[in-house]
Amino acid sequence: MDRTCRGCGKSSDISTFPPDGRCKDGISKRCASCKTVSDRGKFKKGQAKPKGSGRPPGGKNKVTLAAKDFAQELLDDKEYRDNLKERILSGRAANIEMYMWNRCVGKPVETLEVRAAEPLFSMDSEATPALHRFRAACEEREETEEEKNAEGTAVDGADS
Repeated sequence: MDRTCRGCGKSSDISTFPPDGRCKDGISKRCASCKTVSDRGKFKKGQAKPKGSGRPPGGKNKVTLAAKDFAQELLDDKEYRDNLKERILSGRAANIEMYMWNRCVGKPVETLEVRAAEPLFSMDSEATPALHRFRAACEEREETEEEKNAEGTAVDGADS
């Protein structure tokens, strides 16, 4: 069975083509001599990078910078922002717009405050001594925080 090499264009027996797992039939599309020539300049596993190759450490990706500049220019446009605000509030904004906004301006900080409707420690008197120590430490911490808050408001009031 013959195959035509994509490198040199010569037709030869399929046995002259090396195996290649990326191809459907598992055989390379280039003959062994063409594959050897084309692989000479390629990086091999374990081989050191040539000096001066690649992006310098800390260097920015040019495509990413260009995309960020485009997005920033778009987000700075007042008409676009007004339109975007309407779409966000109505729930019609595309995910890509939200992604763009987060990448350029920053993702909003999400905080969650948890308040208990009833005391966290409403156990009976048969609780272990470790639980009592833990409860006392929590109450002491709450008192310390309340004192700090009270001091902070007193100092703020004295400044004005």
